[in-house]
Formats: sequence, C-alpha cells, structure tokens
Amino acid sequence: MQYPLLLIFVKVTIFALMLAIGLNLSFEKMLSLLPQEN
Repeated sequence: MQYPLLLIFVKVTIFALMLAIGLNLSFEKMLSLLPQEN
C-alpha cells in the first residue's frame, strides 16, 4: 500500500471540493448581484 499516493489523492480531492464550493458560492453571489429581469 502506497501511503504517499493516498495522501496526495486525499489532498487533491479536498482541494477540488473546496474549489468547487468556492466557485459555486461566488457564482451564486454574482447572480444575486445581477439585476433580476422577471
């Protein structure tokens, strides 16, 4: 079992999740700042 490889995989997964959450929050914030055309 290669622990360094597993550790790198875990770090990349956590980083990807944080990046996705951050992009989602900033995207929703930009949408809420846009004027709403109903």
